[in-house]
Amino acid sequence: MDQKWNYDLTSLLRLYKPHDVLVTCKGSDNGFVEYQNAIASRFSQQPVVWKRHGKPFQYPLTFPIKFCAFDESLCFGPHMTQSDLPNIAYLHLYVIDSASVDEYRTSVRHNVSEWFAKVSSKSDVQWLIIVDSTRAKEKKNRPSLLEKLRHDFSKHTSKLVEVSESVEHGSFVGLVQAVQSALFAHLDILTDTWETFLSNSRGKYTDMNWSLSSYCYSTMEYARLFWSLGALDHSLTLYNELDQYLFDIVEEMAITRVDREPRWIVSLRSENLPFLSLYSSFEQSKIDLKKNHSLIAIRHFLVAQQILLSLCIYNARHRSRGAAPSLRVDFAALILKYTKHVLDIALVQSRTALMNVATSRLACWSLVICSETLHITGLLAEPSTVEGAAASVCAIQLQRFSSMLDLSNLSECDTSEARDLLDWLSVNDSSESPEFLREMLQSSSNFAAQLLKAYDTATTTLVQWGRNRQAMHVGWRMAEWMRKNSRNAGNALTLETRFISSLLSSGCRSEVVVDVMKFVIPHLDAKDDYDKLLEYRLFIALHATNLDDRRRFAADFISQLEERRNRKFGLFKNLSNLKFF
Repeated sequence: MDQKWNYDLTSLLRLYKPHDVLVTCKGSDNGFVEYQNAIASRFSQQPVVWKRHGKPFQYPLTFPIKFCAFDESLCFGPHMTQSDLPNIAYLHLYVIDSASVDEYRTSVRHNVSEWFAKVSSKSDVQWLIIVDSTRAKEKKNRPSLLEKLRHDFSKHTSKLVEVSESVEHGSFVGLVQAVQSALFAHLDILTDTWETFLSNSRGKYTDMNWSLSSYCYSTMEYARLFWSLGALDHSLTLYNELDQYLFDIVEEMAITRVDREPRWIVSLRSENLPFLSLYSSFEQSKIDLKKNHSLIAIRHFLVAQQILLSLCIYNARHRSRGAAPSLRVDFAALILKYTKHVLDIALVQSRTALMNVATSRLACWSLVICSETLHITGLLAEPSTVEGAAASVCAIQLQRFSSMLDLSNLSECDTSEARDLLDWLSVNDSSESPEFLREMLQSSSNFAAQLLKAYDTATTTLVQWGRNRQAMHVGWRMAEWMRKNSRNAGNALTLETRFISSLLSSGCRSEVVVDVMKFVIPHLDAKDDYDKLLEYRLFIALHATNLDDRRRFAADFISQLEERRNRKFGLFKNLSNLKFF
């Protein structure tokens, strides 16, 4: 496809939307904004080591902290649903900056007591009371104020953290340590809760009320949690594990008896495929849990996250010291591999009853994902030069050509299927792909030009990587389209004879070669194509499985020789080892 894509690597990286690490704040904000900024900067820029179950987690973490006002609904507790987990605050702070005990007693104590009652009543909520003693020091009231606070919160003195003067003061280190401990404590609870849910849900896919969309949503949000915390490789591992799990259960459930099918299978079969581009899925941070999704839609969103995350990993490593010279090529190959993988699965599982998608829509989806992947890969390295990705590049180019052929019957047609497809493409998408496809399908000349480009690119790529026979087969398919649409019969014949030559040179002697030759012979000229006619007739006479065909073409072969008895002819070297029956 000749569509122009209006985004570069920088704009793609900006599309990622991390989970915010929420920290609520209540009480005095006089001067504490400076502390907020310092805390947010510290934890977003300086990785820390999280010990999980007593062992250091294999990836250092950063915390994209966002401060917000206190809301009791943000407290961890039994009211939560699985979808609430990413939105729960990690830590709740109350800031006290009273200058004296009297000021604390009259202006602060009641409010902090109300807040304390809410956060302390929930066992898994992390909270701290920050005491800014700057004003109390100035009034020489610091000792009495701290003594009063320790008395009021005598059972929780470890939760009282004193700061003074500014972030440059040594007390800021104690605040950072207290915040870090609280973040880790919440992360322990959060990950244990999340993994328990996923573990319990993973094996229930045969249950009638199990939800595939909910499971995929929760797993991808869990992966996005670690993505947000800077553990990019761990996040990618979680996406890859979901990928394999999804393939396995669909393969298993595809052969389940209809009367034993869970509801999620019925939903998959009934849900249609909305138009999707990779770019629009990059912009979408998560799938809509309120909707059921088709298998292709789920897989599309998954591969979009795998590709975008791969770009983020590349960007992180590219900026680090000691980055490998092959980094661009390595990640270009990875992105190509992900796209080939999802195309292969779509091809295999589209044959099952679980993927109820019209061929034309599947072709449009394939075209878009192939073209976008090649553009994205090109932002890192020219796809045709990516060592180790030959299979992926060839498969993507071949699929793009095949998808164009799948759409060829609908080009400039007024059938109900063509109208339905154009209506399906009447959507707003930031990639502008629907508009491009509509214009192509509504103009036969435009479609033919795009098909020719897809053919040229596919054959060039296949030949480059040594897949000559596959390239010749693409030529055969292109010739079929040319003959069907009455376009350049001479070129079609050239492509057909090249395909036959590739089959003969590979030593193929199957009935397929016989059938191809039988199709081509009527289009050959008795004078200009004399040698080819002789060659093909002899081959059929020797290798056809149908005895009548062998006799008929043997007679044609002899007749042709007798007609040109005095002509000096040369048989192709392909026939040098053949023997008459």
